[in-house]
Amino acid sequence: MFSIKIFVSILIVLHLTSNTALSKTLRSNRVTLSQKFQADEVTEDDDNFHFLITGGYRPKDNKLAKYTVFLTRDEPIEFFFGTNLICAGSIIAKDIVLSAAHCFFNDSNGDRFADERFKAVAGTPRRLERTNNTQIIPVRKVIPHPGYYYKYNFHDIAVLKLVKSFIINDEFVAVIPRMDEPPWVRLSCTVVGWGLMYEFGPEPNELLCANVEILSKSTCAKKEITFFLGQICAANPDDYGIDACQGDSGGPLFCNGKLVGIVSYGAGCGRKDKAGYYADVYYYKNFIDDNVATHSKALNCWYYRLLIALSKYIY
Repeated sequence: MFSIKIFVSILIVLHLTSNTALSKTLRSNRVTLSQKFQADEVTEDDDNFHFLITGGYRPKDNKLAKYTVFLTRDEPIEFFFGTNLICAGSIIAKDIVLSAAHCFFNDSNGDRFADERFKAVAGTPRRLERTNNTQIIPVRKVIPHPGYYYKYNFHDIAVLKLVKSFIINDEFVAVIPRMDEPPWVRLSCTVVGWGLMYEFGPEPNELLCANVEILSKSTCAKKEITFFLGQICAANPDDYGIDACQGDSGGPLFCNGKLVGIVSYGAGCGRKDKAGYYADVYYYKNFIDDNVATHSKALNCWYYRLLIALSKYIY
């Protein structure tokens, strides 16, 4: 089964790399969030990945906000808090965040940004408002999926290891459980993020929610030629204008109280006959488990902690 998947994936990549026009369209449209792509003519900020919720709403008590972080790179613009949002992510362990791989690569040439340039910000539903509940923790290491391919968002998932743990607090910062079975067609879900409120529109201050449902694999493939193994797509059957958008990249798709998808890409935001595309968290269970387990095991080893303590006196 594994060899067949690899063979099919290679054929898909070979086919796409032979399609020059498609490659240019995807690269020029890719901007910032889970990765909904902007219109073909838009090329600015190609190295930033921001997606915002299109047609979203603000619940009076957003119970999903405590599981969601926004990621920053370097310092805020003009030192205003929250203005340097790059992507979003989900807290899957006290010191682990799950996000999209493309958030950590330069879209124009595929180069990796330095891991230490990123920080995860939790406990802040209003991204421009820093409160006593806000926690900002630097990223120690970014582990993108080894099969990630920047031109087409192939295997668009990454595990982020933080320099220390979040202080878990059920009201403001919490760990979200992951889906333990494949998502099914018409499963009702909610995507959240600080991405654009509509295509080419403004970014919201407060975390927005949008209700969508999982579409069939055949429908996903018809709506977008770049639909791969390991991806799912979702849309709102009653309103095509409800979608993720630039600025939402890496953010969570929640279903039945569990993390099901990671915002990856899409054709514009909320366009008719289109959908949002997500990395399937269940599909990547082994990749996630292997990296989370390795991290936890290392931190629990007494000799590893001793080496960390001694390093303070060696340098």
